[in-house]
Amino acid sequence: MPAAGFSGILKLIHIVFAAAWVGGAVLLSIYGFRLTKAGPADKIAFSKMALTAGRLFAGFAAVTLAAGTWLVIREDPVFGFDQAWIGIGFLGIIVGAVLGPAFYAPQARALIGELEAGNPASSAREKRIGMVSMLETILLLVVVWAMVYKPGL
Repeated sequence: MPAAGFSGILKLIHIVFAAAWVGGAVLLSIYGFRLTKAGPADKIAFSKMALTAGRLFAGFAAVTLAAGTWLVIREDPVFGFDQAWIGIGFLGIIVGAVLGPAFYAPQARALIGELEAGNPASSAREKRIGMVSMLETILLLVVVWAMVYKPGL
């Protein structure tokens, strides 16, 4: 049965912003791994772009959360906050919301400073950022899986 009315609009908003967020995260992860052999100037440019992208992702995540929460409230007889797939979705948003300002932003700023100073220790920081990014991307893909297959429903 196709989604209709206001719930359909909320679902569209939820999916579009989630797709932008997850797609952007996957793209950044892939591109970041490709930069491992790049020079400092390319890595600095990428890190600055990733800082900007992080601000966009925060907005995408906020809209995704708001639309998804509103959908659960509107569809209360069918969906509930106690269902596993909704909990997995909240976990993904919480992890993303914490990692952005608490990990990625300070790490990217520190990496930029190290690269600009010609510090060879920056490669350890790059690896750490890459590993966390890969794990977060896997989590986001698990969230997408949960939204499609709805375990616990």
